[in-house]
Amino acid sequence: MTVRHLLGEELVNLGTNELEQLENQLDGALEQIRLTKNQFIANRLLELKRKVWNYSSISMHTSAAPCYDIYFTTRHPLCMLFQEEMLEETNNALRIKLEETDAVLRSSSWEVGEQSGVPPHQQQETMDSHCRNNPLQMRQ
Repeated sequence: MTVRHLLGEELVNLGTNELEQLENQLDGALEQIRLTKNQFIANRLLELKRKVWNYSSISMHTSAAPCYDIYFTTRHPLCMLFQEEMLEETNNALRIKLEETDAVLRSSSWEVGEQSGVPPHQQQETMDSHCRNNPLQMRQ
């Protein structure tokens, strides 16, 4: 096909096969444009995330925090989406940290229970009954 056909001239004279080829070429070109655009947006978003992450870690230790607050009070949809993503990432990181801490605490409580010969849940029951039977008295 010639450039003239791609510019829309003489499309009436094209056959079915040629029109299908032209459609496939246009679909391929549009798909490439979309991929390029999405990659550009993803790269830009990643760059902005890095800047905000670096800025937020700096602003926690300086008086520059008001600028950070202004950024997140913006109601632009992209800013709100970015804020939501950052909150989800932070939430996931905190959840993982909590699970790790919980696992460490469980394993250490089992180790303490094994050393005393009493399982941790029985240790807690014993401690609870001890506290009920021996209430603390305040001296006056």
